[in-house]
Amino acid sequence: MALQQRTTPYGEPALVALRAAVQELQEGDPLTPVTVLVYSNAVGVAARRWLAAHGGVAAVQFITTFRLAELLGGPALVRQGRRPVSTPVIEVAARAALQASTGLFAPIAAHQATVAALRSTYRELRHVPDPQWGALAGRGSARAKEVVRLCRSVQHRLAAEWYDEADLLHAAAAACQAGLAHELRRTIVFLPQRLRSTERGLLEALAMHGQVLVLEGHVASGTIPEVEVVDTSDADEEVREAVRLVVAAAHRGVPLHRMAVVWPHDTPYARLVAEHLDDAGLAWNGRPGTALRERLAARLVLDVFRLDHRRGIRRADLFALLAHVPARTEAGAPVPRQQWERLARDAGLAADADWGPRLTQFADSARANGREADATAAASLQAFVASLRATLGPADQPESWAHWAGVALQLLTRWLGGHRGIQALPVDEVEAYHRVQAALDRLARLDGLTGPVTRAVVAETLEAELDSAPGRVGRIGVGVQAGPLA
Repeated sequence: MALQQRTTPYGEPALVALRAAVQELQEGDPLTPVTVLVYSNAVGVAARRWLAAHGGVAAVQFITTFRLAELLGGPALVRQGRRPVSTPVIEVAARAALQASTGLFAPIAAHQATVAALRSTYRELRHVPDPQWGALAGRGSARAKEVVRLCRSVQHRLAAEWYDEADLLHAAAAACQAGLAHELRRTIVFLPQRLRSTERGLLEALAMHGQVLVLEGHVASGTIPEVEVVDTSDADEEVREAVRLVVAAAHRGVPLHRMAVVWPHDTPYARLVAEHLDDAGLAWNGRPGTALRERLAARLVLDVFRLDHRRGIRRADLFALLAHVPARTEAGAPVPRQQWERLARDAGLAADADWGPRLTQFADSARANGREADATAAASLQAFVASLRATLGPADQPESWAHWAGVALQLLTRWLGGHRGIQALPVDEVEAYHRVQAALDRLARLDGLTGPVTRAVVAETLEAELDSAPGRVGRIGVGVQAGPLA
């Protein structure tokens, strides 16, 4: 059967067209199964709720293309002994490919920005057909040829044990050749955004054994709303004005779920939008105002791992860290940060080498002058720094991923006060702790992919993993939608 394509204006006309398409494929039998492929779960929820409020539907499932590929192609890949790839796995493979390269990017191979750029480029190129890879490698610029070569190297390192979204889509298309389940023989692709070649390949495979109708959206002429530009002094006032406009529209009777606040980049808008919507008492859903890497557990691990990266443990850096994350001694007592900071200043501490002799000299002088409390505090500060050094080891000392994951979990457990201290944190911080813990567990399994790494590499990889899953606040379709513009 052929792949059918139709266009529809965005907005309610698209939902009306979806309802008509469902009725067309069901051919008068409302219990005939129909699958609707959507760009995101949010689109699926919105469409399902609209259909429910306008006559209702039955036997219709809404899923993303990725989820469909998982259902169709996942079992075959698992039988091959392959595992789903994650951001840290691709990052490790990209870093290894760059380190082994002597080409154009060798001088900047160790930079995190280079690793991140190769990681994202690799993910994009995985959906490009092989002939186009060959064209880039054969007729592209020197830079394009080197990028293709590096991406091939990353793919070679991952192919035997890991699979990604492109592999799933290829496997799903192959699975269609054996025939389709009854519920997949009638498929509607609702408002696709950018169909990559791998996704189009799956749709064509579905169309060979069933009906596939693609509803593409377009902006109807004369429907572009009037744009109003507001000039403000800073980002905070900009967000305040946006929330004022939302409140004013709500007073005019516009439902909250019909409004959205979007921003060009997360910093500083994600936090400001969340704060001002909450202050206004407005229900909202979307990107959290506080990113996972900004939560307590993530900050603790990332900041401690980077504490001595360049100049050792300096007084200013240590007390800047202790000012925004809790810490405990080996005995489990909270550290007296303010007392320690005063003593460190009085002792003239500044550089990494000062923690030993200068603190000892200060403690001896304090004891000789009858200031036993200061002497005891100086000794406890010295012991804390020595314990931290022993836990972290030298900044340039490579260790296994499992070792560093264990160090991070040890720091979290001790500094946050064990299970009881963790459970006493706010609910959002407890949830973030468990997500960081899960990310560390995933990092611990990377030893089979690469050799020992430094703490700095672990911190960069962990941060990339935390950023890859931003999370969500609220329920889709309830309240104002908040999120990035792209």
